[in-house]
Amino acid sequence: MTNRGIISVCLIVLLAMPFAVSGQRYISGRITDTVDGSGVPSVTVFIAGTMVGTTTDLDGNYQLKIPEEGNYQLVVSHVGYQSVFKDIGPGTKSMEFHAALQVHELEEVSAVIPSFFTNPNGHCSHIC
Repeated sequence: MTNRGIISVCLIVLLAMPFAVSGQRYISGRITDTVDGSGVPSVTVFIAGTMVGTTTDLDGNYQLKIPEEGNYQLVVSHVGYQSVFKDIGPGTKSMEFHAALQVHELEEVSAVIPSFFTNPNGHCSHIC
């Protein structure tokens, strides 16, 4: 390839780069516990109905690339906490979203444990 060809390729790449970057949208923030305000690590943050998602770092921080233009719903989820939802409008280029997670308390937990009994001749005959 000649110098002129190399310069042409470089010029095309440089001119196309702003268009490739301009369509990208990001959302970032910090997920905290409502009790003590500390960052919650390993929280799942994702766009509902897509495969786009991430987890928070050790301090509860995250950054996520939002798909192309459109309406989306951000979901913040972690075991033991109530999920948080946030709508993302089509005009949103980037935003910061902080959420405080509340502990999700169970009202009642019941466990069923099967039991065995033996009949008079010593054989297991039934699961209760």
